[in-house]
Amino acid sequence: MERARHFLQATTLSIPAVAASVGIPDLQAFNKACRRELGASPRGVRAAGPVP
Repeated sequence: MERARHFLQATTLSIPAVAASVGIPDLQAFNKACRRELGASPRGVRAAGPVP
């Protein structure tokens, strides 16, 4: 999920493309995993800004 965080914050890949790139092609499962592991939805993670 740290790779997903990096892709969401540092690239312009679509959320489905990020999900597929980290091995979770099911978008609902990716959303749940983001909320569980990162504490926010994929959009929320992306909105938090670039990786420092």
